[in-house]
This record gives sequence, C-alpha cells and structure tokens, in this order.
Amino acid sequence: MRCGRIRRCTESLRGAAFRSLLLALTLCGSVDCVQAKEGRRAKPHKSDAALKRDAASSRGFTRQEKALLRRGKSVKHGFQLEHAGSTYQAGLSYRLVHAKPMDVIRTLRRPGGLVQVIPYGLSASVLAERDGVTWITIAQGKRPIVGKYTVRMEWDLNSYQARFWRDPAYQADLEDIWGVFSAREIRPDLTLITVGFAFRLGGVGSVLEGKVQTWGLTTADRIARQVSDAEEMTQSRP
Repeated sequence: MRCGRIRRCTESLRGAAFRSLLLALTLCGSVDCVQAKEGRRAKPHKSDAALKRDAASSRGFTRQEKALLRRGKSVKHGFQLEHAGSTYQAGLSYRLVHAKPMDVIRTLRRPGGLVQVIPYGLSASVLAERDGVTWITIAQGKRPIVGKYTVRMEWDLNSYQARFWRDPAYQADLEDIWGVFSAREIRPDLTLITVGFAFRLGGVGSVLEGKVQTWGLTTADRIARQVSDAEEMTQSRP
C-alpha cells in the first residue's frame, strides 16, 4: 500500500468497512495520534475492503503539518488501497476550525449543507431516514460528466462522527465508495475536522480517479469554510 511519507495508526478494515478509517482520524487533544482501540462494528461493507496502516510507526502530525494547521491550512494525504486485485483511491484530510464539534455536524446535517461540502456536488437528495441512518442520492461531477450514487450515512452525534458507504441496492455510476467525517474538540471553540474516503470508479471512469481523489482531499477545507460562514451569519444577526 502506498500512502505518501506519513503513516498513522489504524488496524485492518475487514468486515467493518469504517473501523480503521475512524481510528486513523481519531486524534488526541494535543493533535497527536493515539493508540488504536477496537471500535464498535459498522454495517458490513459489501466489498470487504481492507485498509491497513502501520501502528508501530504512528507519530501523529509532523512539525510542518502542525504549523500548517495552526495557520488555518489543511493537511492532506492521498494514497491507494489494493484489495482483491482492485485498486482503490483514498485520502485523509485535516483542518482546524474555530467552532464547536456540534457546529460541524450541524453544518453537514442542515438542509443543503452536505451538497455544499461535496466537491463538485450538484445535489444530495434524502430518500429516507431511520434509526440514525440517512439514505442519500448524490449527484457529483462537472457537466456534462455527472455521476450519481446512493449512500447510507450513519450519524453518531455522541462522538461527532458520520460514516457513509454505497448502498448496493441502488444503481450507481461508480463501483464503490465509503468514508467518514469526524469533528474532535482540541480545546474550547477549536475543532479538528477530519475526512477520510476510499472509492473506485471502475470502467472508463478509471481515467478520472486521480482528479476525483484530488477533489476529495479538499472536503475538509470546504467543511471549514461552511462552518465559518455559518458562524459569521449567526454573529451578524441583530
């Protein structure tokens, strides 16, 4: 597996397609990587994809990365996953924002909020919501090339996380996608936004996977901007 120069703590991702990705994104208050712990199992992922990271070499953010975060910049790492003879494009991105973790979750959950943080998002239509899981059909791309797919998004408001995975019961213009959003308080009114994703377009769309991966790595920045804009609007009200 190639994941750039930095490796962080995680475990294998087998039956639960998000457990390790969540662990990779869960950082302690000092913005250092914590030792991975077993999380609760997610819904089984159809492709049983495996995400492996080296816990032994986990050192958290580098000095340069911490400096970027303090300056309001994002830290981004694109990499690939090899599973069952297929290559998945994946990424992790991080960004600090002056807000509370729940402010980040509210931004994602408010009407129209999700489509604004999805790179080249055109629409995000809620099909159903039950027991903390939302079914959403997403249209994404640059016209005339637009793809649609349906995901299940599971919200965990207690830990300020949301994870999503493609629902194979619906037709899709890609082979597979899953990921996670997380908001972790570093100190009062300072939150670390973290985004992780993995996808495979398949077919002729494979030639666009590099560009789509680059787009995906901008998601943490887009969330931070939406959260900041919402905060400014709230403060400007009489």
